[in-house]
Amino acid sequence: MTHGISEEAWLHYVEDQLAATERRRIDAHLADCNACSEFLLRMTGADRILEGEACRLREAFPLDPDRVHVALAKVLVRALDSDAKENALPHTEVTEHLRHLEEVLATMCGSWTAVNALRLAAMNSIARSPEHLTQTTWTPFLERLTAITSVFCGDAGARLLWEHGQL
Repeated sequence: MTHGISEEAWLHYVEDQLAATERRRIDAHLADCNACSEFLLRMTGADRILEGEACRLREAFPLDPDRVHVALAKVLVRALDSDAKENALPHTEVTEHLRHLEEVLATMCGSWTAVNALRLAAMNSIARSPEHLTQTTWTPFLERLTAITSVFCGDAGARLLWEHGQL
């Protein structure tokens, strides 16, 4: 703390993110305190230097936002996969749930649609395939499957599938 002003308050002051009352309090203090005025000048100077360097680095090493998004998604999938392996349902139980959902779907919209809906839902979930479904990845898979079912079989069919799909 510098003269009753926390580091966080100084940072918010420099970034113009303080409430008006707090900003006025610091402004009043700065009017009377040379040490804090000099401190603020050093902070704003350092902030400008850092912003300039960040801009220079962004220009020197341009990143495609889509590639960054894909790379982060892959990291997340690996992290979730390691968690999922720890919380995995026995494979026979997952297989049994999938078989049951396939039967329900096949009754509503045909076998071909059922198989494709299950594969598509798994491919577009964290699991990436029916073989990698776990207790952790089951709910996102089921949400996607329910959305797909809603398109093919309507909202009533989707609700029915959701109820049958709960672990």
